[in-house]
Amino acid sequence: MAKKASKKKKKLKTVGTSSALIAGSATNSITPNVVGVKPVLEKLTQPISNTSKDLLQTASILLAIATGIAVLFGVVMLMLPGGSDAVPAMGGVLQTTAPLKTTQIVFFLDILFPITFGAGFALLATAFQSRGNRPVVRMILTALLFVVLADFSENALVFKALTGGETHTVQWPLTVVKYAMLGISAVLLSSIILVQGTLGTVVMIFLRFVFPFSIAALVAGIGGRVGGDVVGAIFPVGLLLLAVYANGLAADKNGK
Repeated sequence: MAKKASKKKKKLKTVGTSSALIAGSATNSITPNVVGVKPVLEKLTQPISNTSKDLLQTASILLAIATGIAVLFGVVMLMLPGGSDAVPAMGGVLQTTAPLKTTQIVFFLDILFPITFGAGFALLATAFQSRGNRPVVRMILTALLFVVLADFSENALVFKALTGGETHTVQWPLTVVKYAMLGISAVLLSSIILVQGTLGTVVMIFLRFVFPFSIAALVAGIGGRVGGDVVGAIFPVGLLLLAVYANGLAADKNGK
């Protein structure tokens, strides 16, 4: 009887040891995965990587240049003959003619502007790219591509019209597409940017609400020439905000 009890006890000990080995094996098989995932999760939750900081710094420079070009548009409007008509016409919201020299200067500025603004805006969006928001970033970049292509096409048609040529019916659709895609890209960007401090909140509000409503009013002609001038003044202010915001994030020493 005692021998039987001893065998039973031995069997239970063997089963317990086997269970412990199985549990240990399971733990060891799971642990490497958890350890491997942890750095990835930490990487994804980092506010600003070094690569993103480089993109933000370049975006800040390009957006600052775009701000300067926008200010030059205002100077042209005030200083050059026919400038007050040529600038809004090049923006697609007016049909008129202007002196050749003024038209050439405005055309020159409006070739540089989409390049600097489009590239700066695209780099700003890309700086906030993560695994979770890649589809949104792709949508922003696609919308910006349409904006730049529509703007260049519109500029070519407006330049011809400003110098006394024929006005094409496709010009207005290009203008609407340009501003609509620009508004969409701004709203999408507002959903992925890092809202940090008061400036971050202001930038988010500008992108999500102020800018889309302003350009919608501009395209619809609400407020007439005065309304157009107000929106024209808001735009460089918004660009400057984006440039300062991007520069601030790039220079943030607390970012990882």
